[in-house]
Amino acid sequence: MREAASKFVARDVLREKLAEHKRRGQHIVFANGCFDTLHVGHIRYLEGARSQGDVLVVGVNADSSVCNLKGPGRPILDENARAQLVAALRCVDYVVLFAEPNVEALLEELRPDAHAKRITPRESCSNPFERRRMPDQRFLVVRLGSLGDIAHTFPAVAGLRESFPEAEIVWVTHPRWKALVESSELATDIWETETRSYHSLREIIGRIRKEHFTAAIDYQGLWKSAALPFLGGVSRRIGFSSQTIREFGVPILYTDRVRCAHTHIADQNGELSQRVGARNGVGPVTLSVPSIQEVFVLQLLRGFGIEQYIVLSPAGGWRSKCWPPERYGVLCQKIRASLGLRCVLNYGPGEDELISARLERPQSPSSVRRIPRETVPIARETARTRLLPSISFCAVRMR
Repeated sequence: MREAASKFVARDVLREKLAEHKRRGQHIVFANGCFDTLHVGHIRYLEGARSQGDVLVVGVNADSSVCNLKGPGRPILDENARAQLVAALRCVDYVVLFAEPNVEALLEELRPDAHAKRITPRESCSNPFERRRMPDQRFLVVRLGSLGDIAHTFPAVAGLRESFPEAEIVWVTHPRWKALVESSELATDIWETETRSYHSLREIIGRIRKEHFTAAIDYQGLWKSAALPFLGGVSRRIGFSSQTIREFGVPILYTDRVRCAHTHIADQNGELSQRVGARNGVGPVTLSVPSIQEVFVLQLLRGFGIEQYIVLSPAGGWRSKCWPPERYGVLCQKIRASLGLRCVLNYGPGEDELISARLERPQSPSSVRRIPRETVPIARETARTRLLPSISFCAVRMR
């Protein structure tokens, strides 16, 4: 049997413990009260609440709150004594203090599966409590760009969707990547913003402020991404700790700072999803593509005699991260020789010169075919998914 002192926890610690219980699939019930003079009615209320789930959390009004509710001279016992008395009950798993005038803010913060409300003796009810189902969760996901980073975020958001199938998930991203995010079919809604535009930033922050999100998850870890839910007034903001964050000082804008145990960024993103209560950090992802786009690309590639292929993305926003041009030529040759597959290179506007340099080495430019194309995400399901995301021009090297 656990000691009473171990059940009395701070709110930030309790959030982490409840997230772990949710990952295990356990049903969490919340009860609350002043418990100033503990009596048999309290015991029946808490035992009845505990019978409705796997974990019982009890919120105890702080001294200031009790005084406001019951008047001068109350409470009789101070908040620590009352909390320890409740924690000593076998049916109680966790006890937390709250000083707010009502329990609504704590409920929004902890997000239990049910809230057991006590019924007074004057009310006609055979049960000593009323079980109230908590409303569906609403998550704000922030991942502005770019292509690879969004692809690495998909599994984490899929894990979130898998655990909260009825939740509203709003994804904030750059307009350039809206079509790609849409293809995942993970978000309930997608909001676009251009972080270099003051008007766009003011508009998106105002839009966030008008909504009431359960939590915001910043999968990007930059000042510009972390600032959006912070300035938007989201009460719970989840992001990476200083050990994982990409820009110094950003964690100061989060309420929950996750120190990651994994090394791969997709799994690290999954740890953020788990902090908000996802049972599994990552989940399976399937990209949906309009059939007309799929048919167009398949016909386009078949016109060059390409059936089986591998997609390479040589360009990137940070030129210092790009491979030297000759390496892509060597890689294409090795893929063709060892796997019998041809390579398709995709790139975006303004990257023509960069791609040409890659294609001219070590092969001659005569082997290159340039195919103009509007920007769309394109995918096809066969034995394995083949993805050509965000194609503006597709350069195909014939082998």
